[in-house]
Amino acid sequence: MRKFSLVVFSLVLAIGMLIGVQGVAKADYILDFSTGSTGGAGGTVTLSDFNAVLNAYTVAVGNDIELSNLLVFSPSTPAGGTNYAVTSGTGLPYALLDFNTAAGTIEVWGSVPSLGVGTSSPVELLTGTISSSFYFNTFDGIDFVASGPDTKYPGLLTALGIPASTSFYMSGVVTVANGPEAGSTSLSPVYVAYSTDLSNNGTTVPVPPSALLLAPGLLGLVGIRKRLKG
Repeated sequence: MRKFSLVVFSLVLAIGMLIGVQGVAKADYILDFSTGSTGGAGGTVTLSDFNAVLNAYTVAVGNDIELSNLLVFSPSTPAGGTNYAVTSGTGLPYALLDFNTAAGTIEVWGSVPSLGVGTSSPVELLTGTISSSFYFNTFDGIDFVASGPDTKYPGLLTALGIPASTSFYMSGVVTVANGPEAGSTSLSPVYVAYSTDLSNNGTTVPVPPSALLLAPGLLGLVGIRKRLKG
């Protein structure tokens, strides 16, 4: 009987932890910045610090990469999400993305006019940390991929009805033109960015279900200990 009680306790605790992990992994909100249909080729990606052993450049720096669209998915949006135009906030029809893998930083500056965000001056719509990155050659160019945690401009979240406590994780792809720009060197080739997609999954889980099941499980363990002592 004692062994059975311990097995039941372990099973309940394991199920609680599994539910908690699933709850955290599910995205409640997705904010997807991209080149969009109105964006064109703009901005650059510069590679540097070539590693002969890896046969690859180890540092990538993105400057003024154009983003013109924000696609939002949430429990209240239509199945296909809701699109918002993003601009520079200074008269240009696109926001600007910058990143530096050596510093581990990434940011998007601009405005979302239809939401009244950054209309008087551009704001930092996204700021994050690059935890991992890599690039690979494709048929029509180079795909640069990066991921890591990020935060959003509080005014943007408020305008979208997203809780300020939402934690986001960024994953993005920047496709650059095949062949470096004229004038760049093999030590530091410069490429033009022509397609960008920066997706951010946001999750709000105030109290994981595993925490709710953990308390009664611990109480059961205390009861078992008392019976063993008795």
